[in-house]
Amino acid sequence: MLILGIDTAFSMSSIALVNNGKILSELQAYRKMAQLVWLTPTLQDFLKRNEAKWEDIKGVAVTSGPGSYTGSRLAVVTARSIAQVLDVPVAPINTLECMIKGVPFIEGLLCPLIDARKGEIFTALYYNNERVSEYMVLKPEELLTILNEKNEKVYLFGDGIETYENVIAQGLKTKFQILPPFYYYSRASVAAQMGEKMIASGRGKPYYEVNIFYSRPVQITIKR
Repeated sequence: MLILGIDTAFSMSSIALVNNGKILSELQAYRKMAQLVWLTPTLQDFLKRNEAKWEDIKGVAVTSGPGSYTGSRLAVVTARSIAQVLDVPVAPINTLECMIKGVPFIEGLLCPLIDARKGEIFTALYYNNERVSEYMVLKPEELLTILNEKNEKVYLFGDGIETYENVIAQGLKTKFQILPPFYYYSRASVAAQMGEKMIASGRGKPYYEVNIFYSRPVQITIKR
């Protein structure tokens, strides 16, 4: 089944087409603060260039957060709108889970880091690529305390590395390895592969049941 994947949880945004687990096409673009004007026209052109029609799409997979609140909300709203018009299910994919599925199998402790702004990180702990903790939003120093208590090698990746690499290097007392930047972001192709399995097993959702996943209350500042 042809699945459209949408991911704007990070400044590195992507869209993809997947069919029967195979990635047919994926487009990635660095669009910091410009995802709104990029996504809709790019989707139209993306389908045209891949000789696909809207009516060919049987489901939409979308990274629903955590990540950039604005970016995640844009992706979810877009996915909901497409699904409503086409009358197809949506597969909301947690961004941390999408990141984990995008890395090779690693035996041991993995920790994806998403920059949550305000001096915090979105994260969870994984052993052998399987989650073993709650989703967390916490300060880097708090995470380092948890990892130091584990006292075992940890594999780190995500855009939080770019912001807190010095803090990590100075505060992490156990062995660690930072994965290559290729793994810092979730990808629409991975989300689409995950979403195809969800939809095929009947776990897709109607558009009106899909919402952004956010680990803390939204704070909106109104400038006067």
